[in-house]
Amino acid sequence: MARAIVLYPSPPIGHLISMVELGKLLLTHQPSLSVHILITSVPYDSGSTAPYIANVAATVPSIKFHHLPTVTLPHTRTIHHEELTFDVLRLSNPHVREELLSISKNYTVHGLVVDFFCCAALSVAKELNIPGYHFSSSGAGIVAVFLYFPTIHSTTTKSLKDLKTLLHIPGVPPIPSSDMPAPVLDRDDKSYEYFLDSSRSFPESAGIIVNTFETFEARAVETISEGLCVPNDRTPPIYCIGPLIASEGRKNDSGTRNGAGLEILLVEEMKLALPMRESESGFVSATEVEERVRGLMESEEGKLIRERTVGMKIAAKVASSEGGSSRKMNLGHQKTWILTSVLSTLSAYTVISLSSILSNFKNFRLEWYIGAAMEEAIVLYPSPLTGHLMSMVELGKLLLTHQPSLSIHILITSVPYDSGSTAPYIANVAATVPSIKFHRLPTVTLPYTKTNNLEQIVFEVLSLSNPHVREELLSISKNYTVHGLVVDFFCSAALSVARELNIPAHYYFTSGAGVLAVFLYFPTIHDTTTKSLKDLKTLLHIPGVPPIPSTDMPVPMLERENKAYEYFKDSSSRFPELSGIIVNTFESLESRAVKIASEGLCVPNNRTPPIYCIGPLIATEGPKDDAVTRNGTTLECLEWLDSQPVEEMKLALPMRESESGFVSATEVEERVRGLMESEEGKLIRERTVGMKTAAKVASSEGGSSRVALSKLVESWKDK
Repeated sequence: MARAIVLYPSPPIGHLISMVELGKLLLTHQPSLSVHILITSVPYDSGSTAPYIANVAATVPSIKFHHLPTVTLPHTRTIHHEELTFDVLRLSNPHVREELLSISKNYTVHGLVVDFFCCAALSVAKELNIPGYHFSSSGAGIVAVFLYFPTIHSTTTKSLKDLKTLLHIPGVPPIPSSDMPAPVLDRDDKSYEYFLDSSRSFPESAGIIVNTFETFEARAVETISEGLCVPNDRTPPIYCIGPLIASEGRKNDSGTRNGAGLEILLVEEMKLALPMRESESGFVSATEVEERVRGLMESEEGKLIRERTVGMKIAAKVASSEGGSSRKMNLGHQKTWILTSVLSTLSAYTVISLSSILSNFKNFRLEWYIGAAMEEAIVLYPSPLTGHLMSMVELGKLLLTHQPSLSIHILITSVPYDSGSTAPYIANVAATVPSIKFHRLPTVTLPYTKTNNLEQIVFEVLSLSNPHVREELLSISKNYTVHGLVVDFFCSAALSVARELNIPAHYYFTSGAGVLAVFLYFPTIHDTTTKSLKDLKTLLHIPGVPPIPSTDMPVPMLERENKAYEYFKDSSSRFPELSGIIVNTFESLESRAVKIASEGLCVPNNRTPPIYCIGPLIATEGPKDDAVTRNGTTLECLEWLDSQPVEEMKLALPMRESESGFVSATEVEERVRGLMESEEGKLIRERTVGMKTAAKVASSEGGSSRVALSKLVESWKDK
């Protein structure tokens, strides 16, 4: 007998069109296949399908339509289309069974493919021993949401509309509970129950067919495939067979226009997702579309979006071409029925129906459906001191040289003492580097304290700022995909916020790998001593650095009973939580410290995160009002290295201090002259020249620091 596949869409025309395009796709791979589509009707206007069905039946004879008998709904007062649709499809099960048996008389039915609303039919497929598949035209991100929905239900007691929290769903950015699809917001609503039942049916499926390709939604696809979205049951195989895009042009005849809603996403030949204001009927006016598109296309953001779209277009072509990821999905099993072999090598076209998205999930933000269209962002969080801010800005500029499409967001706090005026510097950066945006956090009120320890005050300000950091990260996340939060050592309190929001967090160390080794090892020093370091009077043997007299450790760490000591210890204890540590050094400059820290010897009883040596990162001008002109690029860093005369090298020399703590000019002159005229001075100059050369090599294309920077950026994309 001839082989057949049965497709079962829900009644709205957008769902029907998507299934037809899937059927055409199957036929491009297996022309001998017979595709059968079951048609139901609902007691509300779901769009006229008759002209479209007639056109497909006339032009694609291998696709056959089967109209199921109309069912009578019990009396209901509901106005929810979703609930009515579920009721119709559930009551249609006897007719589905009858139709499958009828088709089976003349064909070998190798699979039943249903969309989300038709999951009740999977019990019929199981009874008739026909493999049942889910089909999602909305992408892997949406699949992740619904796969995880039963877990959300079992771990909460309130309705999502009342939960007022972020939902941490594996594979997608955190979602405010109130932004979930409207039908699942009210726990006591019948639609909620239907959506929950359909979501629970995924483990019964023989496979999930998704209109996406691996590189487009790599994180979601990988997370789903690993079973993380269904922690207590099986996850069926995932088949990413996209991108599926309607091939016909836009015509007045709805029978040949594959999907009216697609027009909203068309801008000439580009498909761009834009936030739209809907009317009460759920439609978007032509004027609204024109205003939004014109505003986007005339902006700098529009240019970046076009560049990213071209890149994604190339990736989509690669995925769909012979040998691409959408053509060679790894099935992971050896079943021989025809649908499996078809799904393993698919390539063709489908429709993206925005109208069906708007009608079914009107309150669900379009970003969650087309999440990859959101701009990527990194958030940097320096402590309030001017030097710390400038270091973070230079890091932001460096990231932009490697990934120009990034949006850099810098959080600004203030402290109740003079930490240096940052306003002119911030204004200059904001005016000349539009990809760097500053966010001023509200000023916090410190509890009364007698301390004059600046480090303690900074730690307390930053700790009290956590609620504002959280609020700002949530605000940024509405418009950007935040790939990472980079904090300096004083801002460690914010790591708990990053963890709550599922944002990867990194420390940024401007002081080099040697200082990093000291702070990594500090918790071990604390655990293995009982006295304050100022009283210990011994050498500290810290892996990766020469022995350090205990009294030469940083001043805030000398007094064990000091509050600043506690803050430094707590910040040092949080290294294992990090996704990575960014260090302003290069490997050959501090090879021993980098190697030992990377091997985990500085954190003997816990994990050491990856270390990214991205230096030397050097500002090319002094701290002037127009300091923003120092863009910190690798090129300017190399120019700075070239400009340094060996004769004027700044060298560390032991000096005799006066009682006031200062060193006299005569003392400096004597020490420098003695050093520079000695053989040791000659060796130091030679080593300095060698190190300058090594720094240039590390910062050049293909050098260790550029490679580390690439790895850092890639690590954010993988999260």
